[in-house]
Amino acid sequence: MKKNLWQGIISLVLVIVMMFVVILGVRVASPAGSSAEAPAAAAEGGSLGDVADGTYTGEAQGFGGTIVAEVTIAGGAITDIKLTGDAETPALGGVAIEKLPERILAAQSIDVDGISGATVSSNAIFEAVANALASAGIDASTLVSAAGSAQTAEKTEETMDVDVVVVGAGGAGMAAAITLKQEGADVLILEKMPYVGGNTTKASGGLNAAGTKMQAAAIEEAEDEQVKESLEGSTVENFIADTMEGGHQLNDIDLVRQRIPLMPSTGLNPSALPFPRSLLQAVLFICTYMSRKMVQLSVTIW
Repeated sequence: MKKNLWQGIISLVLVIVMMFVVILGVRVASPAGSSAEAPAAAAEGGSLGDVADGTYTGEAQGFGGTIVAEVTIAGGAITDIKLTGDAETPALGGVAIEKLPERILAAQSIDVDGISGATVSSNAIFEAVANALASAGIDASTLVSAAGSAQTAEKTEETMDVDVVVVGAGGAGMAAAITLKQEGADVLILEKMPYVGGNTTKASGGLNAAGTKMQAAAIEEAEDEQVKESLEGSTVENFIADTMEGGHQLNDIDLVRQRIPLMPSTGLNPSALPFPRSLLQAVLFICTYMSRKMVQLSVTIW
């Protein structure tokens, strides 16, 4: 009985040993440079100091398309990051593509803050850089920020004397600040995002205008009388009437009438607007022009 028991135990031990040998053999036999090797090295952490100098590439899905990261490592440090993401919204994801490489380089880690308002693009950039590092055998999550992940910006108090405070540097806020400044007021704009434009940068609806050079050219070229009459009937007064109708007649008509003459004062002359190739182009033109106008007028923005 005892003999059979010991034989059973010995047999079980031999089976376990053989299983370990088989598993070890599979790992040893895995060819160098195989696709499984880089993720395995990355999973173990790796060190920038152990990586051969060179440029490594990774990609991830952004908001509008694929974001590609080219990460250069030299002398045991990340020395350069080039990002490509032409399909990202310029005033949102484009800001992340412009600003995040500098933050990652300073921290030598993706453990940095993303860009407010461009979360999807920011996360895609972090993922693309992480994938580039993984191809070099580095697990990006093990690279602790050189600046310290728990650091917070030092806050200081400052008192300013101004006539008007505008909250938000969106299209309406910038137009208000420009007009106030032109009327002689000292203006301060408060904006939480790292860029101006606000919701206007995301506008995807039509842009209404009357009395433009495109309208005049269309009237001149119109061969159909009905089309010509319709274009000629699209006057500023009709524009105002349509605006009131869209607001269920609840708009302040004096403000609506006032808004039309204000367009040239903000630098946006309806009769001189270029024909946009897309709605996005038109929106970016408006935001960019008003932003430059604020700089020209020395409007303070925080």
